[in-house]
Amino acid sequence: MSKKYSIFQNICKRHLQNSLFLSSGELLRILKIDATPLEQASGDGGVYANLIHEKEFIFSNARNMALACEQKSAILCIEDISYHNLKLAKKMLDSNPKLKTEISSKLLELGLHFSDDVEIFHIVEILHDVIGVEYIKSNLVHRFDDFRGAIFFGGFSKYKNIKEKSVNLLESTGLKIIKNKKRFSSSYFEQLQISKEFALKAAGTNLLELVDSGADFITSLDSSAFVMFDQYQKEIEKHVGREDIDMPFLHISQILSLSLGAKNRELLGLNLHKIETGII
Repeated sequence: MSKKYSIFQNICKRHLQNSLFLSSGELLRILKIDATPLEQASGDGGVYANLIHEKEFIFSNARNMALACEQKSAILCIEDISYHNLKLAKKMLDSNPKLKTEISSKLLELGLHFSDDVEIFHIVEILHDVIGVEYIKSNLVHRFDDFRGAIFFGGFSKYKNIKEKSVNLLESTGLKIIKNKKRFSSSYFEQLQISKEFALKAAGTNLLELVDSGADFITSLDSSAFVMFDQYQKEIEKHVGREDIDMPFLHISQILSLSLGAKNRELLGLNLHKIETGII
């Protein structure tokens, strides 16, 4: 029996992330992977939650694991931050039996059962290790040979293997990857609430480096990068003194879906981007 996955969607700025949800769902459908949204999920906490409210951070993520166990499924993360937070919370529980007992008792009061057996996957792991790069190559409908994509990892991703596998998957489409020196920098999304002006200026510095690298578009597994580089791009222009940057952003799920023959822009959420993606 094939594995069942619950897609974790309660990520930062969820209301701006529908293009990621739609394109990830469409890609999983194309590849016949059994995956549905993890309903009633708690937020994963974002970037700094484990440092500010550690127990609340652990409880929220443990609750998500318990919900997945209830559905007899593994958790599937479609971006980096939630993957990191869920894996971190599980590691913290596994290393602290007393805390695990305390959290498990609280979950039982909600009618939920925490299990050590819960599995947490990044979508890149499924695409690379289960579906395989060779499958992608042998089923290409539209190649990306004529395009150059600037990959942005962000300053938060801690998993080198996820980065390497994402590059392998993108290169399997024929896409030429531009590894700009700013690819490991912050998107400055978390600074928006502290100083919007500072966040947009700092993000703009990174954006201009990516634009001037000669890329046709930006791609990333960092969901905050989409918010900053697509949804706020027009505001960034005003803060960096450069008009009409018009640099498209494509999720990896959109690139792979398109390369495998997907044509419906709405099913891929391309119509929800603020920066036109017509170049593709």
